[in-house]
Amino acid sequence: LRFLPALRVHSWGGFGSQLFTAYVVLKLQRKFPNRRIKVVIHTSGVTRRFSEFNFETLGVKMIQVEDYKATEAQNGMHRAHVSYSYNLSQVIKGHLYQILQWLRLVQSANTDLSFNLISLWTLSIRGHYTRLSLDKLFVERLYEALYSKESPFKTQKKVLVVHYRLGDLLNLDEKRPINIDRVEGVLNELMVQTSHLVLLSDSNEAELAEFLKNSVILKFCKPSNYGPNKTLRFCIDAESFIGTGAKISLWAAIFRYFVHEKESFLPTELNWSSGNGLKANWY
Repeated sequence: LRFLPALRVHSWGGFGSQLFTAYVVLKLQRKFPNRRIKVVIHTSGVTRRFSEFNFETLGVKMIQVEDYKATEAQNGMHRAHVSYSYNLSQVIKGHLYQILQWLRLVQSANTDLSFNLISLWTLSIRGHYTRLSLDKLFVERLYEALYSKESPFKTQKKVLVVHYRLGDLLNLDEKRPINIDRVEGVLNELMVQTSHLVLLSDSNEAELAEFLKNSVILKFCKPSNYGPNKTLRFCIDAESFIGTGAKISLWAAIFRYFVHEKESFLPTELNWSSGNGLKANWY
């Protein structure tokens, strides 16, 4: 196997997406113990992405591809001129991709079926990997890679942590943040005092205050904005946890369920993950 080219596992998105990439790497290492694996981080997206997970902890190499394009593409210049050639190239790429999949040179690994089609001669894995079934062994290994005994991210346990992802959702038409009333409906059920509540967000305090100005409970909480790794650790360590539509919320619930046997509250927008084996309270 050492004479074969490294199996390239491509990754798009931020920290939560990269955890799905890490999960598929662990599964690949079990399936092909001696196969070399290289993770390819793409910077493209709504915002510029970069590596936020240390893949070397899994014993694999990582490279970063600079394919992020700034907002110049949004000004409409030359768009009509290139539309035909762009569509034609997309059609050709689509047919080529189907051929490569049929030959098993490329797979998506988005589902168990696709993952099982990965062969010794597969060269590239290109997908989001979100619909793979969750295995307790691999989840525990990923948790250990994130938080070793010497981890600097150990946090004090809090009664309740709410992770409210806003970020680019404030500017997207197709996706919106989870409605405040839904989150506060869960808070009312739990009857937790605001003094025992920790509000985490990826937005700055001004943006969050504007979003929460009509809320009943959350507007009185002082938010904290940590890096993704520390944010995830806070969510995992909490006695109770309410997540929103972010992949970090999803991974917090996964680690809480499979590693710590703790329940979490997640929005119904993420309940597709119940098909992967995750159990949560859906609101």
